[in-house]
Amino acid sequence: MPEHLRALIYILVIATAVFWIAERPLTARAMTVPDYRRRRNLWFALTLIAFFSFSFWVYLILAGVLLAIVARRDPNPIALYVSLLFVIPYFSAQVPGLGLINYLVELSHVRLLALVILLPAAVTLLYERRPANALPRTADWLFGAYLVHIVLMQATVDSITGLMRLVFGLALDLWLPYYVATRSLRTMGQLLEVLAAFVLAVVVMGPIGLFEAARSWLVYETLRSPMGLPPLGIGIYIIRATEEGGGFLRANVTAGNSIAFGYLTLVATCWLLVVARDFKPRVLGWAVVSFVLIGLGASLSRGPWLAAAIALLIGISMGPGAARRLAWAAAVGAVGTAFMLMTPQGQTVVDYLPFVGSVEPGSVTYRQRLFDQSMLVFWQNPLFGSLGYMFNPALESMRQGQGLIDMVNSYLAVALAYGLFGLVLFLAPFVYALSACWLARRRIARIDPSSEALGRALFASLIGILIVIAAASSIIHIPIVYWLVFALCVSYAKVGEAVFRAGLEARRVKVLTPGRSRSDTRAGIAHRGSAVPPRPGQAAPQRGRS
Repeated sequence: MPEHLRALIYILVIATAVFWIAERPLTARAMTVPDYRRRRNLWFALTLIAFFSFSFWVYLILAGVLLAIVARRDPNPIALYVSLLFVIPYFSAQVPGLGLINYLVELSHVRLLALVILLPAAVTLLYERRPANALPRTADWLFGAYLVHIVLMQATVDSITGLMRLVFGLALDLWLPYYVATRSLRTMGQLLEVLAAFVLAVVVMGPIGLFEAARSWLVYETLRSPMGLPPLGIGIYIIRATEEGGGFLRANVTAGNSIAFGYLTLVATCWLLVVARDFKPRVLGWAVVSFVLIGLGASLSRGPWLAAAIALLIGISMGPGAARRLAWAAAVGAVGTAFMLMTPQGQTVVDYLPFVGSVEPGSVTYRQRLFDQSMLVFWQNPLFGSLGYMFNPALESMRQGQGLIDMVNSYLAVALAYGLFGLVLFLAPFVYALSACWLARRRIARIDPSSEALGRALFASLIGILIVIAAASSIIHIPIVYWLVFALCVSYAKVGEAVFRAGLEARRVKVLTPGRSRSDTRAGIAHRGSAVPPRPGQAAPQRGRS
């Protein structure tokens, strides 16, 4: 049996079990059963098409037709988009230029999703009448300014066709998800559904990642040859080796590399702060949580581990009930520390930790040297940078055995290519999104605790992202996800403003109708402002009744 078909059998067995376990917890509050099953069935269908199409172009055509038929039934296009974002790796192929130019554009699974799911939604939203809101407009200008700066800088060295490809990629990969997310998500319930859909996509990856690490076999890389795609020019089987010569394979699954896999599980871990609040039954809910944490561990990526710890600490230390959550975290931390100090298995975990571990300290040293050498290059063109910084002699000492300079720091990459001006434009949207999310979360904390938890999860995940990209390149899914999280934070702030205004109105109604109880008022605020669906068996509160 061909290797990729053997890999498919393992993938289907693992995914079937995971989807069955995750259905009841994720449909308890975050999404409806029909939506869950539609997205699950699409995941299986796209996986089967990928493994049996024997051509990447055939996959794009068949998958595009299927998505075009089914996507119209989904009420939340962003949730559908993120649930299918990691079905297959970020493979891409060039559309031929028919002899006139080398190629027109590059197409990938991610861009197919954008064209078939998000583009029709964006066209519909473009012609809808919506109330004016300053939050998306300000975010539009900040995000747009950074993208325009990239295009203008590239225009100084690239051809017209190269600029067209760049604009095409930026529009599909970054702007289109941002636009649809900030315009289509109008309730806290829709936002929660997007977070749950992302968690679902990562939950499936976790056990598959554990299988890859245990079997030392990257199962999705077996698709390259059957799909007619060239093999990677550098080694993708990366072993986190110990001093004794042993070690474990760093799992990739469909993320493309282990750091990107750890990065995705980091985001999902933070979003469990709100998605897991109402998991029922609890046993299956804890299984879902464990699947995400298994993926985080299987990546063997120390940057995401550190970022996840900091982000979770921030997430549990804010909002109502912070003292209780911190007490639980301290208890779990004490038990974990005792385990690591008193058992051989715990010492193995310590060896893999950043800064204190003994496994591959050279990766930390490389990042320190990269920063020092990059500063020499940066001060040569501090204001606007240089797109040819990779050819600067000061960076030659960082060239590795594969002949590449691994720019494992997204901030350095932006600063060297686009200068301090570009770095400020890159950071400004994130600073704005964090501040807007923080303020919205604080304003609605007493009105709707569930919506406050949603804000904490988004805020913590964006903090974790900003930490981890200091030790990772902005490649594959990494920029797509951090700009999507930026868009979700903006959407949360916009919806949070509506929740807060609804709360003020409800308080005014309470003053005018003193016979109404406080519990009735709060229930009305939570349902009307956040639009989180009531739990199964619970009647929805009536609007406008005193």
